[in-house]
Amino acid sequence: MAKRPAPFLRWITIAALLLSVVGVPLIFHDEFVAVSDRVLAAADERPLAAAALIVAALTLDVFLP
Repeated sequence: MAKRPAPFLRWITIAALLLSVVGVPLIFHDEFVAVSDRVLAAADERPLAAAALIVAALTLDVFLP
């Protein structure tokens, strides 16, 4: 049977995970806003460019956290 980690270590691990889930989007908020502003600006003139920027934003959203 596997030995469970100490309670303090579990709490530190949970806190680090929660901090990364909440903190990373807050840290990269400006980048997310910049990408969405570029999508809105490009959507009228170049729909394919807007689609590419949407895919880029989703990629950032999925792979950064």
